[in-house]
Amino acid sequence: MILRHSIPLLVLLLALLTGVIWAGPARGQTVNNPPYELNIRSGVMIPDDDLLGNDEDAEFQIGVSLARNFGGGFGVQGNFDWAPATDVSFPADPSFETDVHTYLYSGELTYTFPTPDVFQVFVAGGAGAATVVYDDIPPGNNDDSSTSFLLPISGGFRSFLSPNIAIRVEVKDNIIFMDAADSPFLTGSDTDDLHNVQLTAGLSFFFGGP
Repeated sequence: MILRHSIPLLVLLLALLTGVIWAGPARGQTVNNPPYELNIRSGVMIPDDDLLGNDEDAEFQIGVSLARNFGGGFGVQGNFDWAPATDVSFPADPSFETDVHTYLYSGELTYTFPTPDVFQVFVAGGAGAATVVYDDIPPGNNDDSSTSFLLPISGGFRSFLSPNIAIRVEVKDNIIFMDAADSPFLTGSDTDDLHNVQLTAGLSFFFGGP
């Protein structure tokens, strides 16, 4: 668990270091891509063991973001991601399995380092909410859901295929602050910070004018 929690911090530090290195020779250059960015991605989410009990396997994840990039490297973006987990063992009865759907929606402030246009390094952070839906919870096989505060922190890069299309790779720590009472996999009465590492790749489409 400690190693998993360290991955986003290491990636963020690597992104910062790479951006600083590239920014040296690129200082004074401007990014001339259209200001709006639509990103469609897929990948995996490595859930916190307290989100899905002892099931720590990487789960499939898909998502979309819409961003507005401003001058000076800053921008804002809205995100939506969905990570379905199937056949998760229920802690009270390991022979019983349930499906867990995690929905992540957030707004972020982004910063793109002044690197050459063909390769851009960026970092992002913001706030949002995470809705976790549990299917068929015993004893009555009822569905249950909870919505918790979300703190996303990420780093990644874009590699441009053309002025309007780029490959975007990102690593994000989706930190969900969940009350123990809201999850069948948590014990006690405290609020736990659950680190869920997201590894995604996709295409970004740039459009619009100044």
